[in-house]
Amino acid sequence: AARRYIIRLYSRFHYTFVPSSMLQKLLEVWGLNNTIPIRLGVDAETFCPGPEDRAWREELAIPDQAFLLLYVGRLSREKNISVLLHAFRVLRASRRRDYRLLVVGDGPLRKQVQRLQAETDAVIWRPYIEQKTELRRCYRAADLFVHPGIVETFGLVAVESQACGCPVIGIRGTNMDEHIHAGLELWATRNCPEELAGAIENAADKDLRQIGISASQRMREIYHWPNVFAKLWRYYRSAIGEPDSAEEPAALPLETSQAE
Repeated sequence: AARRYIIRLYSRFHYTFVPSSMLQKLLEVWGLNNTIPIRLGVDAETFCPGPEDRAWREELAIPDQAFLLLYVGRLSREKNISVLLHAFRVLRASRRRDYRLLVVGDGPLRKQVQRLQAETDAVIWRPYIEQKTELRRCYRAADLFVHPGIVETFGLVAVESQACGCPVIGIRGTNMDEHIHAGLELWATRNCPEELAGAIENAADKDLRQIGISASQRMREIYHWPNVFAKLWRYYRSAIGEPDSAEEPAALPLETSQAE
């Protein structure tokens, strides 16, 4: 019944915008034939590479030699946060590196983070960050962003992280795959703590700086909001029947200045 309702409702429109090609294929299987994949955008003027933020690491009491993992998002079951926290336990037990974990976000599973904090001083928890510039500092200070979610439709924080030059590691086979433009081959192939921990260990041995640079360049080309709006504008013009709607308007120039 729900499928029939979705098809009946959305078939009335010229276009149905979806955030990923995987979702587009699913809706096409259901019988909806007007879907257009349109990525969400990122503020590439704020979320951009910059100098290594050692001052922020010092503020968080993270040693210079430590390998900082970052998670940003809701602390809830659908975010697969339990797998991340158990993977961190595996990493700490391996003693290969001085792994640290910065968790930014809050939610119903906050007690799991608090329990891990009670076990080790290697976990820093920030329930809320208000300013985008402060969030940018987190991305820039981290060595690797961990995105354990497997039911995301888009994954904005992973795009923001890559835009800042911080590579992302996660679990393959989801909508996230098409939004990772460097290092996807390093991702875990199974949804379990040991597999995710192994993927993190493997990634830590790679040239993460170069992976981050490559990812950032692609993010800024594809996800910068003016470029996304340019594509949207093309379909809006087509929907109202403008005769020159076949021509996509030129995207606004991308700011290339680095951080303040």
